[in-house]
Amino acid sequence: MTHTITFTVAEHVYQHLSRTAHATNQSLETVLSAMLDTIVPELDGVSDELARELDALEQLPTATLQQVLRETVVAEQQTELA
Repeated sequence: MTHTITFTVAEHVYQHLSRTAHATNQSLETVLSAMLDTIVPELDGVSDELARELDALEQLPTATLQQVLRETVVAEQQTELA
């Protein structure tokens, strides 16, 4: 299922999208849809509980997430993630 959404973007964003669409010989809508697909997590098949937890994480400030990272992930893995 698809939905039509109308919204306003800054000129520089529009220009970037337009150049990308032209360079890849795709419509602006196709380029923007593909970009959104890459940044919006797919939660199909995820339990309701996990979906709620992920949603709660998205609402946390970056500083809080960084603190959780420091407290729960070993230093070696933190270096790999940086």
